[in-house]
Amino acid sequence: MYCYKCGQKIFGKSPWNCEGCGNLIWKNPRCCSGALILKLNSVFLVKRAVEPWCEHWDIPGGFCEEKETPKDCAIRETFEETSLKIHIDSIFGIWNDKVNHEYYGDNICIYFLAHIFDSKNSFKANSEIIEGKWFDFDTIPKKLAFPSHVPKVLESLKNIQK
Repeated sequence: MYCYKCGQKIFGKSPWNCEGCGNLIWKNPRCCSGALILKLNSVFLVKRAVEPWCEHWDIPGGFCEEKETPKDCAIRETFEETSLKIHIDSIFGIWNDKVNHEYYGDNICIYFLAHIFDSKNSFKANSEIIEGKWFDFDTIPKKLAFPSHVPKVLESLKNIQK
């Protein structure tokens, strides 16, 4: 691993103190958020076109950008991935996504309950997402992305919908 400020090779475990520039580097988690878009007894999922988990079903969402709230991230990422305009109803829950990354800790994933804001807009595939589809809670696909947490999120959602 290398210091992101000066490029010096660093060794050991986090936190790292770069011998070249004195920079202190922590292996902090990253914040992600997503939208559980609901309609009657179904949830909208997307099929990924990119790694990791290419061709697996996922909840629309992604990484929060600088100075962006998790709620705004869920709205932006959903629109970027699906072309759907959504309204956030409430926070649903927070899960950790276990990752093995050289520089970052686990992802902290915040999920919101949402509904489509404008019934006139429709899903559009793009370079990140192959397909978007509504699933009844009894027909959630087995081939899910990020298996350390997405199945748990959808199972929890199914349980509160009963």
